[in-house]
Amino acid sequence: MHAPIASWKGVIGAQFKDRSFSALGEEAIIPKTNSRNTNLFLVEERNWDRFRLEFGGRYEHVSQDPKNGINHSRKFNLYTVSVGGLWKFIDGYNVGISATRGQRAPATEELYTNGPHYATETFQTGNQALKKETSSNIDISLRKTTGFVKWKTNLFYNRFNNYICLRSTDIDGNGIADCVDENGVSVSPKRRISGSEHCASRRYFLWCGSRNNLCFKARNTRSETVYRLCACKIR
Repeated sequence: MHAPIASWKGVIGAQFKDRSFSALGEEAIIPKTNSRNTNLFLVEERNWDRFRLEFGGRYEHVSQDPKNGINHSRKFNLYTVSVGGLWKFIDGYNVGISATRGQRAPATEELYTNGPHYATETFQTGNQALKKETSSNIDISLRKTTGFVKWKTNLFYNRFNNYICLRSTDIDGNGIADCVDENGVSVSPKRRISGSEHCASRRYFLWCGSRNNLCFKARNTRSETVYRLCACKIR
């Protein structure tokens, strides 16, 4: 935190982060990856009688370095800026407005995942070509801060470019997620549902039980079928 400069108060700083990601065992689907984040940031504010102004900015450099000799490294330069103001136009009421534009680098899992995820029964694939995700946001608020009843209402608008998400793959275009085995090879699924229900009762006793088996099996293979999902970008 720096000393006030022309009535401006704020913080100038830097952050560093090193991360070594390693998934071990037969079910590991993400390669060992070293990540490094370097941040420089600035946050400032100034107060007048009925008005407060704030602004901030951040620069971030992110690097992802997989160690499996197959995937390639990625580097990103990210920028975030924000500005906001609060106006007390009459006693007990204020109106505020803020705007932010920020960027996010793809995570290790979104870039390099490749393999069956047995907990969710999906085959997940990352995308090494993903670009940085950019969001633009604006927020307008009106507040009543005194009296028996206090309230707040606000309007906001958010827009994303190169939005990163997890989406089902549908190569054949039939509207259903592709079905693959644990090696990612397409298969035709066979569905089977079986079960039983039981119930017995007396005047002061009631017992009910059920058993259901839902099984998805791949044809001509012992492996359970899984659905292929991938990290993707949406413009």
